[in-house]
Amino acid sequence: LFTGPSGTGKTTLARILAREVGCTDERDLIEVNCAGDRGIDSARAIDDKQWAKPWGKARAWILDEFHQFTSEAQSLMLKVLEDDKSYWSYFFLCSTNPAKINKAIITRASHFKLSEVQNGLLKSLLDKTCKSEKIVLTDLIKKELLEAANGSPRKALVLLQQVIGLTETEQQQVIGRESQARKAFEIAKYLCWAPSPTKKGLAKILVDVDEEPEQIRQLII
Repeated sequence: LFTGPSGTGKTTLARILAREVGCTDERDLIEVNCAGDRGIDSARAIDDKQWAKPWGKARAWILDEFHQFTSEAQSLMLKVLEDDKSYWSYFFLCSTNPAKINKAIITRASHFKLSEVQNGLLKSLLDKTCKSEKIVLTDLIKKELLEAANGSPRKALVLLQQVIGLTETEQQQVIGRESQARKAFEIAKYLCWAPSPTKKGLAKILVDVDEEPEQIRQLII
C-alpha cells in the first residue's frame, strides 16, 4: 500500500516493484483506475483472473486511487488478498486518501507513506533534467517553478515541459497560473475538510496569497 499526496511517485514505485518481483511481461501488468472502475464488478474481474497463470513469472495489479473502490468492492478485495495462494500474484494499492480504505486491508498490507519531496531534492531533479534535455532556465524561474510544484516531482516536470521555449515573462505567467490554482485548492480544502474551520486558520493561508480576491474566488468555484 502506497499512500501520500498526488504526484509523489506512488504509481511509479508500484511499477518498479512489479518489475522487481518478476512481472516483466507487459501482459501481466494490470493497472486499474479505481476512480473510474469503482464497482464490485471490477473486484470480481480481479478475483476471476488471479488464479490464471501469468504469461511470465508473475502477475501484478496496480490499483490506483484504491480508496475510490466502493465498500462492497473493497470487501471482496479483502477476501481476494486473504485467499490468494497463487504465489505469482502481487497487488499494489495506491491512494491519496487512506482514511477511506477498509482498515482490515490496511492492517494486512505493507504500508509505505510517501510525502512531498524536499525542495533540495526537487531542485536536483530539475537541474539534472535541464542538463540532460539542454534546457536553460533562469534562477528566478527555477525558484518560482519549485514553489509552484509544492513538493511534487510530477508537477515540477509537467511545469518544466510547459515553459520550454517561452520567454521569461511567458514562463512566469504559466507558473503563476499554477500557483493560483494551488492556493485556491488549499483554501477550498481547508474550508471543506478542516474539522472546525476558523477565521484565524484561514488567515494563515490567505497571508501568502498575492492574487486578486476575485481571481481566487473564481478558481475555488
